[in-house]
Amino acid sequence: MKTIEEAAKSANAFGYPNYTGVNNEAFDSGFKSGVEFAQRWIPVAKELPEYNLTILFKEMNNNARIHLGHRSQLVDNFVEMAITYQNITHWRPIERS
Repeated sequence: MKTIEEAAKSANAFGYPNYTGVNNEAFDSGFKSGVEFAQRWIPVAKELPEYNLTILFKEMNNNARIHLGHRSQLVDNFVEMAITYQNITHWRPIERS
């Protein structure tokens, strides 16, 4: 798997490496910003996800753990299967196909 920097340098807006019609420096910067935005973890203190949106969320207690679940409107908390979690610090949306 390529790093973000390698992927940015090997592609451009048209998918062709080193295409002369593209400002490579500007493209690299925009590409990296987009990837970083997509990979960010959102603090729950700053923003909560919509109810029932499938997300990844981080639990912080004795061990840091990452779970796949959602924020339940029924219990107004983060849920994975039927387990409710209290110590959630961050979340991020995931792409569903």
